[in-house]
Parts: sequence; C-alpha cells; structure tokens
Amino acid sequence: MYIKDVILVILLFTVVFGVFNLYLKKKGIDYVNLYGVTAVYFLVFTIVGFCMFYRYIITLVANFSIFSLWPLAVFFILNILVYYLANRFIQKPMDVIMKYKEDFLKIDYRYMFSKSFEILFQQLIVAIVAAVLRNMGFDTYKIVLAFAILFALPHVFLIFITDLKFAMFYTFSAMLSAVAFPLLILKINNGFIFSYIVHFVFYTCSALVVWILRGQRNAKGNVGEY
Repeated sequence: MYIKDVILVILLFTVVFGVFNLYLKKKGIDYVNLYGVTAVYFLVFTIVGFCMFYRYIITLVANFSIFSLWPLAVFFILNILVYYLANRFIQKPMDVIMKYKEDFLKIDYRYMFSKSFEILFQQLIVAIVAAVLRNMGFDTYKIVLAFAILFALPHVFLIFITDLKFAMFYTFSAMLSAVAFPLLILKINNGFIFSYIVHFVFYTCSALVVWILRGQRNAKGNVGEY
C-alpha cells in the first residue's frame, strides 16, 4: 500500500507540473500573466491531494490550531515589505529578467500571490511523502536520502524547458531542500509551516540577491551579461 501511495503522489506531482510547464505556460498562463488562473490551478490540486492522502496529512497536524499560523502571517508581512522596498529602492534588472524569463526574478506581487499556492501544493507533496516514508519505517537518514533522489530527478528535466544555469540552480537547491524539508516537517511541531516559509524565502532571497548584485553592476555602468 505504501509503495502504491508513493507512486501516486509522485505521479500527481509530475502531472500537475507537467501540464503547467508544458501546456499552460505555452498558453500564456504563468505566475504573473493570468496569475489568478495559476493560483486556482494549484489550489484545486492541493485540495485533490489533501483529499487523496488525508490519512497521512492528519498525522502531521495533530497539534495544529489557527494560532499556529502566526509565523506564516509574520512571514507574509515581511515578504510584502521586502517586495515593496526592492521595487522602491533597487534598480530592477530588466536585462536579466528579459533574458532568463524566470518569474521569481521580477519580485512582482502577482508572482507572490500565485506562487504561494504553488508552494502550498509542493509542500503538501513533501509532507505526504515524508509521512509515507516514516510509516514505512524509514529512519531520518533514509528519508533525507530518498528525498534527495526524488527531488533531484524531476528538476533535471528542467534543462529542456529553461536555461541551463537555472536548471542546475533549481536541481542543486532541490537537493539542499531535501535535507531541510523532511527534518522540519517530521521533527518540529507544525513544522510544515516552517518548511513552507523556508521554501518561499528561498525564492525571495534568490531574486533579491540578483537585484542587488545586478543593480550594483548597472550603477557602475556595466550592463554586460549577468
């Protein structure tokens, strides 16, 4: 039963992102353009995944209450502030944004809104797999190793749909997250909330670093290739 559930959840993840990246994006639907459609798309499949694997999720939220969400509320307030300050005081690296076509680089409120639902779906998948592996008797080391493999393989295929630099960046980051996410989810009370925050912080900080570094280069009159 456990192996079947692992296969099902991986299939769900693959199909959802396959359709989004290979079909919806070609129709002009992404995290900024028609961002509401993107948000609804991932919300629907988050609900589907929750209903399919409810018996695993419930084991991770035994002590959950509405007050458990305060770190998430604080994060979104700070993230909005970072977005505002970046757009207000840092030169937007349009050359990098236009070259690589990565929506997270835009530091756009529309991206933040739609991405929040996409990360929710991803974190649901992570939580389900972590719970299933724990039920199978995997220790922490084996769970992290399994996540490293499961996370890295899908990201490798990004080389066919995005720039090689970003494909490698996403793959390496996925392998690092394979250590952080299961530990947060399984070892900390309501750790899925902190796993979600860490996941989102990664995108915000990555974009912010690019903006700052590129802004400094542009300020010096160097507008060469990033």
